[in-house]
Amino acid sequence: MPSLPVMFRILAGIMLPLFLVAAGRGADGALGQKPKPVLITQEDNHRTFTVPVGTPVRITLQGRPGTGFGWFLLHGDPKVLKPVGTPKSEAPKPEQKLDGIELTVFRFKAMRRKSCTLEFVYRRPWEKDVPPAETFTVEIIVDGKKTPG
Repeated sequence: MPSLPVMFRILAGIMLPLFLVAAGRGADGALGQKPKPVLITQEDNHRTFTVPVGTPVRITLQGRPGTGFGWFLLHGDPKVLKPVGTPKSEAPKPEQKLDGIELTVFRFKAMRRKSCTLEFVYRRPWEKDVPPAETFTVEIIVDGKKTPG
C-alpha cells in the first residue's frame, strides 16, 4: 500500500486539473474567457479581416422592413465559418438614428484555418431572376491561432 505522502501527490495530480477547469482556468493557468466577436457592418463592404480560430464573427446589415427585401447569404464555407443559429432581425439602438431601418444580424464562428469569402444579397425572395438590389462581400482569413474559450 502506498504511503500517505504518495497518495496525497496522486490525489493532488488528479484534483488540481479538475479544480482549475472548475475555476474557469485552463491548464496553463489562463482565464477561460470567451473571445470577443469581430463586428462587421455595411461600411466594411469589400474589406478583409483576419481572425483567430474560435473567434465569433457578427455581421450586421441594414434593410427597410415592409418592402419585401431581405438579406440572404449567397456564398460561404461552413467548414471555415460555421453559421451560428439563424439570422436575427434587430431594431437599431436609439443613438444610431436610423429611422425606418431594421438590422439583420448573421453570426458565425471561425472553425479552421483558411480564407473564406462571404457574399450576401439584398433581394426579394420571390424574385429569383432579378438582380439583387444590393450586395455585400467580405473576406475572412482564419489564421491558426486559437482564441481562449
